[in-house]
Amino acid sequence: MTPEKRAIRFPELTAAEFPDRKELVLKWRSISYILLGGLVLVAFGVMVSTQWQTITFSGPETGPYDIVMAIVAFVLVFFIYYCFVRFFNSTRITVFQDRIVVDHGPLPWHFDRVVQRKDLLKLDTAVRREKTSKGEGPPFFRIEAELKTGRHIPITPYHEDPDLIKEVGGILNRWTEPAG
Repeated sequence: MTPEKRAIRFPELTAAEFPDRKELVLKWRSISYILLGGLVLVAFGVMVSTQWQTITFSGPETGPYDIVMAIVAFVLVFFIYYCFVRFFNSTRITVFQDRIVVDHGPLPWHFDRVVQRKDLLKLDTAVRREKTSKGEGPPFFRIEAELKTGRHIPITPYHEDPDLIKEVGGILNRWTEPAG
């Protein structure tokens, strides 16, 4: 079963139409997260080196510094994992006759979803702006499914490129509109 591939102007997107389903893959790859993760690893290395020197020159009794290092290590492990997720993961949106399935992988991440098409009211773009010390930060965009119950379910992760999210939304709206 060879899929019919569509030409898309974004290298992060792949769309394929099979006889029984349609698939859209949105790659999350951003080199900035790998660079940021590397920078954090270097900072963590400096902290561990400092602690090693402290233990070596002042003895093993470092007191609350050990607790702080354990907390920092836990936060850094999560942050490094987040950087890997943002670089390696992609979102696969599969549209079947009766449902929309959203999977994120290959690394485990939350927001895997199944939306029944009979419950779907519409797909829409959501915008989020972070508050900064200088006011509002740059906008981030994602596609959300609005259900007939009024509930909003995220379909894509937030992305900084509105044209990319508009393209994803256009493809998904074409695939989910009723035949006729």
